[in-house]
Amino acid sequence: MTIIDFKAPWAGALKARTLLFVVLLCAAAVAGYIGLASRPFWQGVCVSTCVALLLLASSRAIRGYRLTDEHIRIKRLVGGEVLPIANLQGVDGMAQAMQGSICLFANCGVFAMSGWYFNRRLKLYRAYATDPTRAVVLLVGKRKIVITPHDPQQFIARARTFIKTAAYEAAQRR
Repeated sequence: MTIIDFKAPWAGALKARTLLFVVLLCAAAVAGYIGLASRPFWQGVCVSTCVALLLLASSRAIRGYRLTDEHIRIKRLVGGEVLPIANLQGVDGMAQAMQGSICLFANCGVFAMSGWYFNRRLKLYRAYATDPTRAVVLLVGKRKIVITPHDPQQFIARARTFIKTAAYEAAQRR
């Protein structure tokens, strides 16, 4: 089995939004701790909530993408998603794919840009992105999925090869 790992570099805007989120969450925890000094229970609730939000958000961070001849794995800090190569019908590079997108049900830029988005070009699509300028659009049935590997051109070339190989092998089995 061939395995190729691709990094998921963060865009400057993603770094800035994540830093702002972390700073605001820490400030809220400190303010709650100081402001609720006479109420230890609520003090604990406030700090615990801030820590839980930070852990939850960071656990969904996208660490990279693993391309094999069988699947594409979106690697997260905790867990991840797997897309079988056999289900892929196409792979295209579109540097502006996410431009003008509206967040529908998504994390719009804290540790990642992931979830459901909509724009005029792609219509409804799913994103697992960290740097929109490196966008690669995967066609899975009627669904579109956007990922952002560090080397989009190499990812596209290798994925297309794997798709052709999977199609050939499926035809041989018939």
